[in-house]
Amino acid sequence: GIIPFVLFFGSGILSKEDLNNFLWGVIILAMGGLVLGEAVTSSGLLNVIATEIAHTIAYHSLSLWETTCIFSSLILVCTTFVSHTVGAIVVLSIAYAV
Repeated sequence: GIIPFVLFFGSGILSKEDLNNFLWGVIILAMGGLVLGEAVTSSGLLNVIATEIAHTIAYHSLSLWETTCIFSSLILVCTTFVSHTVGAIVVLSIAYAV
């Protein structure tokens, strides 16, 4: 990641003003979402949630519509407390695990 930074700014393709005008908030939000997604995965929380959802779907023989409602509710709760980017990363990880 540092190589393009050094090449663009070191060679003069980009200037100091370009660096100051960069949307750092967007980068921090995206990287924070990736870190939270990795934390959910490495802590085992992803497996716990995915296992519980999979057991609920199998035990009650839920249809695709009902399964979609479960994930929609999970997205609603998750994105109420964190940004939509972080919520999408976490819920997509859970949906993939199920």
